[in-house]
Amino acid sequence: MRTVASNYFKVIVEGCVFCGAKADELYALIEGGKLALSNPSTRFSVDNVIDVINAAAAQTQDESLGLKVGLRIRMDTFVDVGFTLTFADNLAEVMTINSKYQKLTQQIGTTDLRVDARYARVHWTPYDAPDAERYRHFVEIVFAAYATIGRWLIFGGPNPVQLMQFRHKAPQNLDAHHVVFGPKVKFGADKDMMAFPAELTEIALPTRNPALKELMLPKLDMQLEELGQPQTFRRQTMHILQSRLMSGRPKISEVAAMMDMSERNFRRYLKKEGIRFRDILEDARRETCEIFLRQGNLNHADIGARLGYSDQSSYTRAFRAWFGVTPSRYRRDVKYSRVSE
Repeated sequence: MRTVASNYFKVIVEGCVFCGAKADELYALIEGGKLALSNPSTRFSVDNVIDVINAAAAQTQDESLGLKVGLRIRMDTFVDVGFTLTFADNLAEVMTINSKYQKLTQQIGTTDLRVDARYARVHWTPYDAPDAERYRHFVEIVFAAYATIGRWLIFGGPNPVQLMQFRHKAPQNLDAHHVVFGPKVKFGADKDMMAFPAELTEIALPTRNPALKELMLPKLDMQLEELGQPQTFRRQTMHILQSRLMSGRPKISEVAAMMDMSERNFRRYLKKEGIRFRDILEDARRETCEIFLRQGNLNHADIGARLGYSDQSSYTRAFRAWFGVTPSRYRRDVKYSRVSE
């Protein structure tokens, strides 16, 4: 069964609600409900995702719903894949990495980049050639996100899209499509494709970081190898803890509920596996800390607070155990390495 990652599906659902869809009605359609959507270990069937998007479009009677949701997609929507993409050298490498690891996010279709002397063309190829009208809103989410993220990666500028074409039929009003893609938008085409100037694929990205890219790629390879395999109890717990750490220190009862277990049964599983909740929590904190450090937009006081440490000294002790240096020493070393580049 082809699936979609919960973090990607969650952003889509939240985008649909932002655009006016009724949250309770959408959650009622989701396999496992809202609780499953918040579990980063859960993956959802492709049919379920498409049904929810189409239900939101029917509720809102908004022909451009997919575009509006796609404009809300950001790099962190794709978690580790997204972080790795920001470290790429240029848009050509972004698309290469994205194509290789796209299954980690969704298995609805694949993207590839084809470049000639004048144009770069992003082709979208759905699995099993599904009906174009059923998938129209999702395809528009994909291309609106590519157009927006692509411009962000190369730090803005005028709309570079030279041609946008879709397999599905044209909506009655094309205003939103022209805002996102420019004047040349074609419908009823034989393929879904977006074209832009070829030279943009070679522009060096301001966020490129070869060292961090090489650090992330083996992690993505491991995730790709594990895709579709049953996750261990410990790994499921880790994923949930990482998602909850963003909003404060998670409670064991909350984690148990997200795994559809009573707290008592959850503790039994911990005992059976011979692991302690606080040990998994510390591992989750370390991995989440690495994410914050890669983002580079938080100071260590903010990171410590977000990881749930009650004081800076507790965070400093944990940081030294993880990385072998204090947070202040780490900051000095990073600053020095950037100056030396």
